[in-house]
Amino acid sequence: GEFQFQKHEDWLLYTDHEATAEKLKAQVANKGPSIATRMDKTSQAIWDEGDLSVFINVPQLMKTYKVPFEQGVEQANNLIEQLPSLVPPNQGQGMDMKAIAEMYAAMFRGLVQGLKDAEGCTLALSVREDGLWIHEFAKFSAGSKSAQALAGNQPTPLKMLDTLRAGQLGYAAIEIDTQRLIQWSMKFSMGIMAAGDTEKEKQLKALTAEYEKIRFGQFAASFGLGDRENGALRASA
Repeated sequence: GEFQFQKHEDWLLYTDHEATAEKLKAQVANKGPSIATRMDKTSQAIWDEGDLSVFINVPQLMKTYKVPFEQGVEQANNLIEQLPSLVPPNQGQGMDMKAIAEMYAAMFRGLVQGLKDAEGCTLALSVREDGLWIHEFAKFSAGSKSAQALAGNQPTPLKMLDTLRAGQLGYAAIEIDTQRLIQWSMKFSMGIMAAGDTEKEKQLKALTAEYEKIRFGQFAASFGLGDRENGALRASA
């Protein structure tokens, strides 16, 4: 159909869908719930700062596409379960394919749980004098499994970036619950590489115990262009 327009404050809303146009009119007339009621203060602040901002109402998205989402999850789970039988025997030697499938299944379960627990996702892009600013933020329900899993990764200033030299092409820094990540990876490593091998399993357990004694902090790295003699790409961490 033809485009229909509706003015609201400094915004011009438009759609070519008749039913949506009626909903817009009702919304502008304060006859419907505002999307702002679905956004927490942090999401709203990020939204307002962006020159181009997107807010994804995840609960509504999950409700609208409930049936295809559940069908997709079921199909993915079936594919992961069949994974061990899909790998030719000569390509899976020395590895426990069931353990590998379980690793993928655990990662997929975490992704699905995150979508179920998410209250919203905000993406904002701003063009500033000193560069392009991109901010991504996901809000999870308080007390949800996803929120509990992230509890050990509290936001913190990444001050190690200040120790890297200026003028590089790219910078990255991270601080996460490293101990938990190591425990998770070692658990699956034992299942994948040490299945049925008592000696390898003993060695991995000893290695895990040694890692547990180490307390990791922030990690920061940068990269830039070098020269032909010393290498085209130079990195520091």
